[in-house]
Amino acid sequence: EKILSAKEGELKSFAGFSDFKEAVKKTNQELVQIRSFYQKQFFFLPLLENLSRIVPETIYFRRLAIQRPWLNDEDYSANVIITGYVQSREDLFLFQKSLKEIESFRNVEVSLQSWMESSDVDFYLTFEIK
Repeated sequence: EKILSAKEGELKSFAGFSDFKEAVKKTNQELVQIRSFYQKQFFFLPLLENLSRIVPETIYFRRLAIQRPWLNDEDYSANVIITGYVQSREDLFLFQKSLKEIESFRNVEVSLQSWMESSDVDFYLTFEIK
């Protein structure tokens, strides 16, 4: 214990030790920020994989947008907006139903205007990803 205490004293008296200690502290803070940044990233590929499995051939996307409203540091979601064309209202209904069956997709909404036409439908839908 005496030897350890003596070595700590020698190390603390070393001129570069305090600079080294500060550098380590700063680096650790930066690593925490980097980790937090990457934990909050939205991964686009799983969304595309899920959509590609359920989109019928009669649906064409014109626009796919993602908005990320931050609720707080641990809990956030992304809002997905899709506009497109579908050959029939029934296909749009089946697509909406398929979206609702995916657990990570919530609050699937199709605009009222999208339901007006029975064929050649321009649609607008939104949902959240948790």
